[in-house]
Amino acid sequence: MRTFSGGKSKPRNLAVHPLTGHIAASGDRASGWGPGVLNALATVSLDRTSIMPRNSWAFLDQTNILFRSNDRGRAGLMSLGSLEILDPKNLFPDLDSQAAIHFDLSRDRTQLVAIRKGNRAAQIHRKSGDQWRLKAKIPFPRVNGAPPLVLRLAPDGNTFVGGSRSSSRIFPIDGQYREIRHDHQRGLLADVLWLDQGRALLGAHFGSDLSWGRVDSIEFLRRWNPVTGMPTMTRSNATVIQALALEPEESRFAEAGHGYDIRIRSVADLSVIRKFRAHDAPIVALAWHPKLPILASASLDRAIRFWNVDSGALVDEL
Repeated sequence: MRTFSGGKSKPRNLAVHPLTGHIAASGDRASGWGPGVLNALATVSLDRTSIMPRNSWAFLDQTNILFRSNDRGRAGLMSLGSLEILDPKNLFPDLDSQAAIHFDLSRDRTQLVAIRKGNRAAQIHRKSGDQWRLKAKIPFPRVNGAPPLVLRLAPDGNTFVGGSRSSSRIFPIDGQYREIRHDHQRGLLADVLWLDQGRALLGAHFGSDLSWGRVDSIEFLRRWNPVTGMPTMTRSNATVIQALALEPEESRFAEAGHGYDIRIRSVADLSVIRKFRAHDAPIVALAWHPKLPILASASLDRAIRFWNVDSGALVDEL
């Protein structure tokens, strides 16, 4: 397993290469975090800046990572072969790399959704040969000007979910957006997964008026029908859930957050299959290995750990 890590700061994001199983981590610039190649004894700073937690970087293919720097608010491209920072225009001639963006890839790595800061339209880019060309622009109305905190492209690349502090919506490429229905007026969709080839949505939601775990707050897992936006199943949770990770076979998923535990749940009924203590601080990111029963977790306790999901045993730690 090839592992990306660096520095001594708090990790904020994890990603797994879908082809090779490489694990990548990123976090705050203040203490020196930046993806690097551990087995090559190198730490690479992406534009000398920090990387935002979610929807801020992605493995495009075997050799390239697209990322968004936080401080400078622009997109960058890194080659894993040379560890060089490249101009995104090399692969994305239609992308404005000077604007801060959020983005997500389709499961087959052939389509990408990108949202620019201050822009009220999402861009869908499709891979064509060695480049990614603009396929469509989709109106993206924002609530109070807030950017999406969650952005997830469906497996087929034809629909995406955008969630902000007070609204979650489903955006088809060729139609009007639909609201995802909640039981209250305000709240935060912390993370979301597409299930069953895009026929279902699974989301982690918390907060009555963004209360973050107060007695009167609402924390739950919920499945939605993406066609209607209506909920089909709900499970309450005692603590805030911040991260989700789906097993490649889609029969199980992992969730974690403020409770320091990782729970492995059934996709079918959202029930807990296994629960184990993983960290000594809130867990902010999870990543499931594409071929092995291994789950990576990142926490504000500055640790990245690898777990056997079948037993809950610790496999390794950074």
